[in-house]
Amino acid sequence: LISFFSLTIISCSSSSDDGSSTTSDNTTTTDDDTTTTTDTTPPTVSSSSPSDGDTSVSITSNVSVTFSETMDTSSISTNTLDTSCFGTFQVSSDGFTTCIQMSSSPTSSNSDKTFTITPEDNLSDSTVFRIRITTGTKDSSGNSLTSQWTTSSGFQTGVPPILTEVTVVTTPTNDNTPNYTFSSSEAGTITYGGSWSSSTTSATSGNNTITLVSLSEGTYSNCTIIVTDSKGDISNTLAITSFTVDTTAPTVAQVTVVT
Repeated sequence: LISFFSLTIISCSSSSDDGSSTTSDNTTTTDDDTTTTTDTTPPTVSSSSPSDGDTSVSITSNVSVTFSETMDTSSISTNTLDTSCFGTFQVSSDGFTTCIQMSSSPTSSNSDKTFTITPEDNLSDSTVFRIRITTGTKDSSGNSLTSQWTTSSGFQTGVPPILTEVTVVTTPTNDNTPNYTFSSSEAGTITYGGSWSSSTTSATSGNNTITLVSLSEGTYSNCTIIVTDSKGDISNTLAITSFTVDTTAPTVAQVTVVT
């Protein structure tokens, strides 16, 4: 007794007479000994800097975002002309009614995964900024972001130092290197304005007494102090109370003999 059996094999891939086959997902195509994979996965935003929720951010900070994969650099753009919300990489402090003007196009790093933009001017103090990436952003295979990405709470710039006058220079004074005391809410670097200066260039948090460099005789009414903290936040301009230096001793101008 001779029996015959038939065996049928069903494959999930399609094939052609020349040995090629294709499968779907991130599409893979096999042709003889050559395998080609087509990327169909859309990119996502992995992180941002400053991070969402960061506080006391420097007003001189750059802004960057990092994607999940290598991006098409031509699809990452920003506004360098004005404060309109143009481009795929935007930063705003008013809900994207307007956007921060940038100094140049985004720069790429990290194998074209990270992109950085630099504001044209310092960011405003004590302000919340949000970052937005639009769906015009594409990876190197042409896959677009599936939905617009926006930081939820944003990042906040720091509060600048607050300066107040504590002890003024006595006026008039015959001391041409007088002391002056002011208070700062933060430590930082001192900048002097007007016709005075001091060898003291750093302020501490609290009261600061400075000794002025040798002053000529005269009235000093245009003197100011500014303190810049470590994050680049600039204080209010403290106008110094006017004072006069008089180092000339009195002389007898006339002697009248009384008889």
